[in-house]
Amino acid sequence: MIQVVAPMQAPLSSVLSRAYHKRGRSAFAASCLAAVCSVAGCAGESTVEEPAPQRSAVVEPEPEVVRRAWGVPESQPGGEPFARDLQERLRHALNTRPEGYEPRTHHLSDDGAPVFTNRLIKESSPYLLQHAHNPVNWYPWGEQAFDDARRLGRPVLLSVGYSTCHWCHVMERESFEDVEIATFINSHFIAIKVDREERPDVDAVYMDAVRTLTGRGGWPMTVIMTPDREPFFGGTYFPARDGDRGSRVGFLTILTRLSDQYRDNREQTLAQAEKISRRLQAATQRGPAGDLVGAEAIESAVASLSRSFDSVQGGFGRAPKFPRSVTVELLLRYHRRTGHEQALHMAVYTLERMAAGGMYDHVGGGFHRYSTDARWLVPHFEKMLYDNALLARLYLDAWKLTGEPFYRRVTEETLDYVL
Repeated sequence: MIQVVAPMQAPLSSVLSRAYHKRGRSAFAASCLAAVCSVAGCAGESTVEEPAPQRSAVVEPEPEVVRRAWGVPESQPGGEPFARDLQERLRHALNTRPEGYEPRTHHLSDDGAPVFTNRLIKESSPYLLQHAHNPVNWYPWGEQAFDDARRLGRPVLLSVGYSTCHWCHVMERESFEDVEIATFINSHFIAIKVDREERPDVDAVYMDAVRTLTGRGGWPMTVIMTPDREPFFGGTYFPARDGDRGSRVGFLTILTRLSDQYRDNREQTLAQAEKISRRLQAATQRGPAGDLVGAEAIESAVASLSRSFDSVQGGFGRAPKFPRSVTVELLLRYHRRTGHEQALHMAVYTLERMAAGGMYDHVGGGFHRYSTDARWLVPHFEKMLYDNALLARLYLDAWKLTGEPFYRRVTEETLDYVL
């Protein structure tokens, strides 16, 4: 069985969120700078002073108020009937959602009530709540899902994504909102939906599995596994049906084949899953401690980066181009220690080109996740908090090294966006 261990540290988004709500806007700005510098340290000493904490009254949570009288079906299409107490808990969770709650589905009754409601309605994650009214009988990650998979003798379908993921929403619209596909899933699998920003531990384990199986990864992540959490199939986005978006095989056909495989060749499938799990566990075993990375290794890395540097557009390699914050940080630190001018040029020219292109939001501030072209012109339209935290630190470092106001402006605009 693959064990998933919860992370020990709170994600950066949680730290910043607590700073904003508990200490006010001005303290939050200082916390942003402190937090991004603490990830790996800014070059040089920070000149930002954090304001003294402000006292604030304790805000008591609002009591749950029943705001509507919507019903919950006895089951999802093709799925087992909900137990009476579970159905009542789902109904209560649905009808106590905040004022103005709009079910995110096109399956609606004439009065605006959702036709379908699943266990995700009880969750707090915005991404999971977006799927709470799919016809798929989603479970959150937990023992109940795997216990039911064992009881019913079914494989588990794990789908991992996050709320700003474009292709996650495409797959939801094409497959998870499709009643025929949902009916097949509900009658042949136990379906689990995970928010990778809420459970990065689960995401990390099964992304390793997908990369082992396919050589690449991404989101939405799709994994089929045994009730003992051992994967035997993995992938990312799949079009719904054969021929969709030019695909030869669609998601429904893939699910049908995997369900047949699990039913007709159970022992072989379990052996395959166990073998994959052993490979994953072996790959994650720590080797003996070695020597610290020395100057030669860093010089070799800088030389390698010089060979892949795009001297025209900035960045490294071909499209799509990602910010590669750690790479640029290495170059800035290497220049600061050695005075290597080419390292500084590669770093600051990349930062200039990124901020001058469409990957940077010139209206609202902040950076999109990556550029779909080599010129940093056409962004992938989603912004990640961790990307902007790392990039704010890089532009702050560039300003402190060069004194150029441009880098300070980008730093401030990025943190203003985060606010």
